[in-house]
Amino acid sequence: MVTLLYAAVIGDIVGSRKLPNRSDVQKDFLSLIKEANHKFASAIESPFTVTIGDEFQVLLHDIQSVPAVIELITAGMEPIRLSFGIGIGTLSTEINREFAIGMDGPVFHWARKALERAKRKKPSVVYLSDFPGTEMMNALQYFMETCQKGRSKRQKEIL
Repeated sequence: MVTLLYAAVIGDIVGSRKLPNRSDVQKDFLSLIKEANHKFASAIESPFTVTIGDEFQVLLHDIQSVPAVIELITAGMEPIRLSFGIGIGTLSTEINREFAIGMDGPVFHWARKALERAKRKKPSVVYLSDFPGTEMMNALQYFMETCQKGRSKRQKEIL
């Protein structure tokens, strides 16, 4: 029997309640997830869905697409900051192909734990699973974020 692995990505807009233009940010975000659902349709098992407040989630069957998904959302929301929890694991329930809600399993448990950790401390993107190597991924993620934050305005423009 082959066990299918998924990546659940749960994200949160940092400090959304304090944003002066919260409704505009929400509209922009809804437009962005519509674009992401289209662009990553071949990788998505259950589409981007706004869940509670300014949290959202998506279930991917193509785990390798996670960094590109996060990059699209992060770049599209700039300068708004986000936190992401990525769980890699199995699903215990049927897949909801219309909305990324009502599903359960280790993949979502890991993602929720990862998001809580990302909200508490760095990096802003945390991967969790029961596979060896996820802490190495988190260390690399922290290193990359540190390098990105240290860039000057000119370096950002050039990139």
